Amino acid sequence: GLVFGVKVLFIAAIGGAGRGPGDAMIDLRLDCGGAALLARVTRLSVDRLGLAPGVAVYAMVKAVAVAGRDFGGRPVSDPAGG
Repeated sequence: GLVFGVKVLFIAAIGGAGRGPGDAMIDLRLDCGGAALLARVTRLSVDRLGLAPGVAVYAMVKAVAVAGRDFGGRPVSDPAGG
């Protein structure tokens, strides 16, 4: 089977999407049972995986840093910046 070095796994639904920094990145708001998780992914991944609001996903977290207050200079509650 597949082996991942993931520390935390969330079952989530994509709650919203907005433009990330530059043209190649998309910011996604994931709804994880009442908690918000933000993910920055490439536009290519969004297209290839069919990621859109309402789609169910697994969020695998393996990070050296996690921002609890903002994401790319925008409030956590507003990944689309508007």
